[in-house]
Amino acid sequence: ALCKNIYMQRTDVVSVSDRVLIKTLNHRNKLYRNAAALLRLYRKLMSGKSSESDIKKVLAETLIVPENRHVLFELYWIVQLIKTSTSSSQLYLMDGKQNIVASWEESDFSHFLYHDSTGSRNIQFQVKLQEVANSETTYLTKVHAASLSYKELANKYFNEGKSDLFWRGRPDFIIEKYDKRTNKLSKVLLGEIKNTSDQSYASRGLAELIDYIHLIKGKDGHYLFGTEVEINGVLCLRGAQFNKGTDGNLITIVNEAEQLRNVEF
Repeated sequence: ALCKNIYMQRTDVVSVSDRVLIKTLNHRNKLYRNAAALLRLYRKLMSGKSSESDIKKVLAETLIVPENRHVLFELYWIVQLIKTSTSSSQLYLMDGKQNIVASWEESDFSHFLYHDSTGSRNIQFQVKLQEVANSETTYLTKVHAASLSYKELANKYFNEGKSDLFWRGRPDFIIEKYDKRTNKLSKVLLGEIKNTSDQSYASRGLAELIDYIHLIKGKDGHYLFGTEVEINGVLCLRGAQFNKGTDGNLITIVNEAEQLRNVEF
């Protein structure tokens, strides 16, 4: 919006010296004084000379706290994923306009981390009704018929236009790994996060995660599980107890941050 403002378009980009900045702090116009104070604080933060009170002030005025506590718990695990995966990452603003959280490079591979997202355009989590339309299984035949009937009646009675999807999913987080030499998708790590100490609720998260693993598709619509693209999952919990074991590394369950070190990215 600012870029479209005619007055902003006429404004040249100039460098503000410290002398001008100090002088502006005493300007009679409050807007100028506030702008100078913000610029001064920004420069202190960027130079690493900021005090604890400066940092607290910035956090108090800019920190965004999710309304849902479960989202805050998800962000906790997102931070742990980044800390465990790399010491040098590119972080992206989580402003609702983009769903990528971080990216990083490692030897011959590039990694991209997504939160509450279906990932990039190279993968998808949806199954259309037409896939089960000609099924010879009685159950799927009836489910297909019921879905079509619901779509028709929802439009008739509630003016709702339902989609032609039989199933869709949205993992809590996704890490896509690409071979830098070929730009081809090499691996996908799918994650489900459950803020619970209840085993039944944790088990539901496991069921969702397994669905994602088996039903993830590439951009061409073909299922990826069982192909050259490696698909794994991690279930992040809060205190829920589970039996330790192995399943060939298809699924890893963790309830403590340090356990992420056992997950291969």
